Amino acid sequence: MIRNLVRRGAGAAALCGAMLLSGCGNFGAGFFQNPNGTTTTTTTGSDYVYSVNSDSTISAFAVGSGALTAISGNPISPGSAYSVTVSRPDTYVFVGGSTAIYCFAIGSGGALTQQSSGGYGGTTVTDYIAMDTSPNGDYLAALSQVAGTDPVLNIFSIDTSNCLLTLKSSITIPLTNPASLVTSSLHFSPNGAYIGVALGESGDYIFPFAQASGAVGTSSYLTLASNTEDNYLLFDPTSAYVYIGRYGLAAGTGSVVTYTLSSSGALAEVSSASTGNTVKSIVLNAAGTDLYTADFSDSAISGFSVANGALTQLSGSPYNASAGVTSLALDNTGKYVIAAATGGGGTSDLTLYEFDALNPAQLDALATYSNGSGTTGSVAVATTH
Repeated sequence: MIRNLVRRGAGAAALCGAMLLSGCGNFGAGFFQNPNGTTTTTTTGSDYVYSVNSDSTISAFAVGSGALTAISGNPISPGSAYSVTVSRPDTYVFVGGSTAIYCFAIGSGGALTQQSSGGYGGTTVTDYIAMDTSPNGDYLAALSQVAGTDPVLNIFSIDTSNCLLTLKSSITIPLTNPASLVTSSLHFSPNGAYIGVALGESGDYIFPFAQASGAVGTSSYLTLASNTEDNYLLFDPTSAYVYIGRYGLAAGTGSVVTYTLSSSGALAEVSSASTGNTVKSIVLNAAGTDLYTADFSDSAISGFSVANGALTQLSGSPYNASAGVTSLALDNTGKYVIAAATGGGGTSDLTLYEFDALNPAQLDALATYSNGSGTTGSVAVATTH
């Protein structure tokens, strides 16, 4: 979700011949094909996908029956783009760039229109590298950093009438080595009581949060062993567990780790399972019973069933993905997973998966799509709620 991820992305590796902004049909050996799948596109009218691309452009797609349809206007270039999130309700798309957070109104058919009076343009040159909106829709949390300095957690109130962001508070997060921050993620817990931040080799922070006022409490900190980095943090639907994607900076040491979350925000490990290398994203199915990780270095997606925090690898896992898979999102029907890849090379930047009809936990790859920006891949993806 950040600029540095682009620099570390795998080389272009197209999985099928490109037709700009259209899906590619046959993946070949290694991808799970759904024999009951269809290529007919029937958009729902409110199920949209927004991707930030390696060249700082944004692309929009409508989710239909087994396919993505590029929305007119792709790609959009706000000037810079590192992170993306959708407001609650699905009125606006916020894009974190350099110095500014841009706001786009979601129009008919999912088309985006930049709002000149919305968003936030500060006076400090900084990159907004990770963002999320609070469950009640009133606040946007954004992590910003100037290269080589400590990152800052910013809390903005959202004017839902015009998407104007007003800065309420900024909290500097001290790191032992700010220059080592090459990846990060930020999420609200589903109950709105916490903000979780993963900061690579610098560990993880859990901040208590008051949705009624936007106040941020004193954080709990999870220290990591040396030569270890946490690239992604996600809460479970009950806000009782936290899942963290971890990498040991050596081949074969990737994992996803489950922690319980206390009322104070303290984390206690309860389970772990091996993944591919360099987990960059985690997504849960709608029920919260199955978990999937984007294994960036392996260009694969690992899948696990989850029961009381315990992780068990799913049959058929890992599933093949495009080169440098880096971001996963569940569509708002819960039927599809969308994966963004930095090594898509302009042809397989996004992959659409559905849950298998006979084995509902298994991911079946349906097609890949170009983001329309040319030869670059995609670094982050967000969906409507």
